[in-house]
Amino acid sequence: MLERARAKGVIRVFLRRPPRELLFDPAAAAAFFWLGGVVGAGIMLLTSHWPHDAVVTTLVVMGIALVAAATRALVGERRPHGLQFDAALATGLVSVVLAVAPYGYNAFAVFYVWVALYASLYFTRRQTVLQIALVALAYGLVLLNGPAVDRPYASWIAIVGTCATFAALTSTLVTVLRTTARQDPLTGVANRRVFDERLAEEIERARRSRAPLSVVALDVDDFKGVNDHRGHLAGDRTLVRLVEGWRTCLRRATDFLARLGGDEFAAIVVDADADQVRQLVARLGAVSVEGVTASVGTATWDGLESAEDLFRRADAAMFQVKAGRKARRAP
Repeated sequence: MLERARAKGVIRVFLRRPPRELLFDPAAAAAFFWLGGVVGAGIMLLTSHWPHDAVVTTLVVMGIALVAAATRALVGERRPHGLQFDAALATGLVSVVLAVAPYGYNAFAVFYVWVALYASLYFTRRQTVLQIALVALAYGLVLLNGPAVDRPYASWIAIVGTCATFAALTSTLVTVLRTTARQDPLTGVANRRVFDERLAEEIERARRSRAPLSVVALDVDDFKGVNDHRGHLAGDRTLVRLVEGWRTCLRRATDFLARLGGDEFAAIVVDADADQVRQLVARLGAVSVEGVTASVGTATWDGLESAEDLFRRADAAMFQVKAGRKARRAP
């Protein structure tokens, strides 16, 4: 009873999750694809006249799909290739229903497109191509050995071609969206979200390896004045050129630069001693675009502090430098 109540609670929470959150959870999305297939199959059964044996087989297939949906909702993705197994199983179940469908019935083949769509959303391109190849093979066998269908070659080309087209378009769109979500569109460097993820990863790596880790905070000096006197387009060009200059200073493959927002930037420097970091800070501070520079501060991880605390120290050091520059410029 306790396990049953717990399972009901998990399913209730699962069903109440916002659609956007489910989209970023491949296992949750798989559960909804399974449920959608069950609903679609049920509608087709209710609106068509199928032989008794075909109805029984389809009901069994719907039961398997319901079990798969519940498994993904309760368990999620426990194994690396679990979701690929789901896609292959779905292809097989669609083929089974088509194989027992009435003469000339071909509408159920549209669920192959669902498999291709899911694969293009969550799998690598190679894995997606393999799934579409499996669909092409499975549907070809059904057309050769199952109930007769008018113009089978045209049906095969239509379904497989649709799968390939949907997969190509979706995969390209997902790639663009992923890049946009992780990259600053103006300067081309990583955004704040990626910086936070990378810093957390580097701290865990430094905790294991004991290698030095430093964060460098950069803030453009009087950037508001640049926008006010030269215009926002000039300000954008200044940021782009400053980033180009900073990138020449951060030449190592492990150095990582990100735009945190506005005129605030930060860099992660791995496996560099204190002297190397000081030299790097000096080079970054010397980068100038039409007289516009940036204040630079740094902090080295002490082996205990969190990512937030480490960045806070680097940011405080940067503001000390900025305050010193303002004091020197004051009359």
